Amino acid sequence: LTGCTTTPPSEGPGVVATPIEVDPEKSSEESPSADEASETDTIAATNSKPKPKAEKEPAPAVNEPTQGAAALATEAGEKVQWASSASTLREAYELSGRAADLSPKDSTIALQHAICAVRYSQCLPGIDQPAKACKEAIASMNSAGLSGSALDAKAAYYRASLTGLIMRSQGLAAAGKIPELEALFKRSTSAPGIEQGGPQRALGMLYLKAPPWPTGIGDIELAIENLEQAANSYPAFPYNHVCLARAYAEDGMSDEAIERLNKAEGLLSSGNWGAIGAAWRQEIAEIRKSAN
Repeated sequence: LTGCTTTPPSEGPGVVATPIEVDPEKSSEESPSADEASETDTIAATNSKPKPKAEKEPAPAVNEPTQGAAALATEAGEKVQWASSASTLREAYELSGRAADLSPKDSTIALQHAICAVRYSQCLPGIDQPAKACKEAIASMNSAGLSGSALDAKAAYYRASLTGLIMRSQGLAAAGKIPELEALFKRSTSAPGIEQGGPQRALGMLYLKAPPWPTGIGDIELAIENLEQAANSYPAFPYNHVCLARAYAEDGMSDEAIERLNKAEGLLSSGNWGAIGAAWRQEIAEIRKSAN
């Protein structure tokens, strides 16, 4: 802040005392003495001096780290589009991570980091790189208190998605987390529009990939039921058909699987799906081999 300045009063002749007329008929005892007159003049001069200006209140401090974090998270959100390239998704992930580092208790920023991590991970090869990115986003959610049974549908969906991607790198050691994953995805189904059928799609894929009873919750019928619901509710989203095709292929329904793969390819060709679309095309080619 620039310091306040006061302009000094212009120099003048000072304070001029008003002459006191003395009635010659009055005794000299009624007239003020020289000392009394001097004191009166001093008081008058003091009272006539301009009062100093009140000092300006300092402006409140700005929480720059929080403001910077919010701006970074907003920029990350603008970059996370279905049509984004792999490099743009990486930038979004890095921006959201920096935002979470600056404001670790902000749940909105932590959720944005989770969204960016899930989207970016779908473009990464293998299972170790996606798991690393997802672990960092899980840590952000933990710092912001986005864990436990109080999560809303959106936070539950992305936390479960991150957990699922991490579990792929843990093998059998991750089996104990399957009930937690199922509970989170079930909670997220109250908002089915997340990622255009994401909760139902994720729940279907969980039932498809999990070990079957008695060791797990795997159930092909439940898988197909949930995946059909996602595909029928959000038919314009290519990945709904890809996932349903996988379930059909595993259940021996080859014709139905091929039909869904053709539908997905048509949607991919008619729109811009960026780096994620390229990953989906690879998955389509893989499923075709198993369905033929």
